[in-house]
Amino acid sequence: MLSMALLLLLAVPLQASPQFTYYKIALSPDGSAEWAVEYRYPVREGDEQLFRMAVDRLNETAAGYADRIRTIVAEASNLTGREMAVENFTVGVRLGETLSGSVAIITLKFKWVGFAIVTQDGEVRVGDVFVGGLFLLDGERLRIDYPAKMSLSEVGPPPDGLGPGYVEWVGKRSFSDGEPRLILKPVETAKSDGWAAGGLAVILAGTGASGAVAAFVLGKRLVKSPSGHGDVQKVLEIIRKHGGSVPQSEIVRESGLPKSTVSAVLKYLENEGKVVRTRVGREKNVKLAR
Repeated sequence: MLSMALLLLLAVPLQASPQFTYYKIALSPDGSAEWAVEYRYPVREGDEQLFRMAVDRLNETAAGYADRIRTIVAEASNLTGREMAVENFTVGVRLGETLSGSVAIITLKFKWVGFAIVTQDGEVRVGDVFVGGLFLLDGERLRIDYPAKMSLSEVGPPPDGLGPGYVEWVGKRSFSDGEPRLILKPVETAKSDGWAAGGLAVILAGTGASGAVAAFVLGKRLVKSPSGHGDVQKVLEIIRKHGGSVPQSEIVRESGLPKSTVSAVLKYLENEGKVVRTRVGREKNVKLAR
């Protein structure tokens, strides 16, 4: 059901597909969630008029998008038997600048009341609204934030990113029925259960042949290899093959990995001090740190 919801949200009045889509869900102890869905579209030189036309159309149809979301939430309420509502729906549009050029940024925001289950002992359980699971396309990212007074007790499937107060998944990825799934406990309960308040006291059991999955240790990302052979090692081998310096696009081409995966690996390697990325024209160059 939520996979259909995300597809409906993608129906924004621009001709091109989004270059990047970011779904952010901020949970509250009362089970409500603040949703923010951000789409980024590349805007080439001379396309400013088309952008303004798209903005006009988006403003005209904002009420229609709000109605679609309310319909989806009403269906989720019927299926779960839990009272739900949509509040504070807004649509924001702006033109931004990135290292790769201009982008049109469209942001949809709303509050989903009753999004998660809240138990009598204060646990917050996320997942039952994701009937049939959902699917993230390449270039899409889903992040769920949770309050500082809550501790992560369970999460599934294993996330691609994990840090203080959030979990994150990166597309291309398919989720099973009832996923993504989180169980949060109040900090006091978490202490009695052996969970360290405010810390990363989460042990993730890897699934599939690869075993270990991506996690965050002291704020640094460990990147999971979907194939089990090590995306990090593959990227390093390509850089070394080119004498220690190579365009990022060449790494994508030779590795066969999605752009988002290569970007995540290089970000990790930068954090580790193993590579340096510099912009040369419209291209990024990757160089081994000496």
